Parts: sequence; structure tokens; C-alpha cells
Amino acid sequence: MDYEEFVTDYGTFGYYHILILTVIGLAANTTLSLNNFIINFLGTHAHHHCHVPGLENYTMSQQLKLSIPWDEHKQRYDSCHMYNDTSNVSVSQVIKVAEPCQHGWIYDTSVRDTTYIMEVYPGIALWQLYLRGIL
Repeated sequence: MDYEEFVTDYGTFGYYHILILTVIGLAANTTLSLNNFIINFLGTHAHHHCHVPGLENYTMSQQLKLSIPWDEHKQRYDSCHMYNDTSNVSVSQVIKVAEPCQHGWIYDTSVRDTTYIMEVYPGIALWQLYLRGIL
């Protein structure tokens, strides 16, 4: 069967084909565009700070003052560093040395309970710290 015979028997691209392709095209474009916009809501960056074990009995503001350094440039508490408290017995004062987070992060959940960043970013950040140590 030649192309000419097929076209004469079954016809060419008609109204039904145009309608189906239009409906499928509109449905695909609508769902894909909504999928692209959803990261604006799921990917919001919540404020976070290092988790310091042993401070669970304190309020959040007390935990921040005791364990997280203040960043003068950003005018907020540092999100990637915590204090390593070591006591000098002879001088009887606390020496605070800032170090990178070692026990994970605590996220501000006042706006959203969980986001994409809260679930994925800790693993990425730990992987980056690991790569810095290797390279």
C-alpha cells in the first residue's frame, strides 16, 4: 500500500486530530507549569541554627544566646557555626571558640512545619563539609 492509497482510504490530518493534540498540549503545559511554580512554596529557606546537645531544657532564645555566635554582618545569629564551650579552671572563665555545626540543624517551624530545604539541605551541607575535608 502506497502513501497515496492510504491517504485516500483513511484521510488526512483532520479536525479530530487537531482537537486531541490541543487538549493534550494544554493539559501538559498547565500541569508542567504548576510543577515549576511549586518549588516557590516547598523550597522556602527557613532560618536555622546549629543543634547543640544538652541545651534542650532552655528556651530557644536562651539556646541561641548560649551556643550560637552573633553575625554582625547579617545582623542575626550565625546559621553554620556554634560555640565550643571549654572551661579554663585556673582563670574560671568560659572561652568560646566558634566551630562548624557537628550535630545537625534546628529549623524555624513558625511559618511551615517542613520544606524541601529542611529535608534535603542537611545532607547536602554535610556532603560539602566532607568534600572540603578531602580536597
